[in-house]
Amino acid sequence: MTAVRFEAEFSRSVEKIQQAPERWPRYLGDSRRFLLHQFPFEIVYQSSASLVLVLAVAHGHRRPGYWRGRV
Repeated sequence: MTAVRFEAEFSRSVEKIQQAPERWPRYLGDSRRFLLHQFPFEIVYQSSASLVLVLAVAHGHRRPGYWRGRV
């Protein structure tokens, strides 16, 4: 059931990001990072007035920065 818990936390996290995308700190360039609480993952995203673009759902310790070419 870990996958179900991960999906639920991910969905809640995306909802929080959509409600206030500027709330979380800048990470690299124009991107921002939201850290999941129960899992060692982060959501890296960019936002504009009408869109939140998720660049990566990255593990906090494995292959750090593999997604940076997406910025």
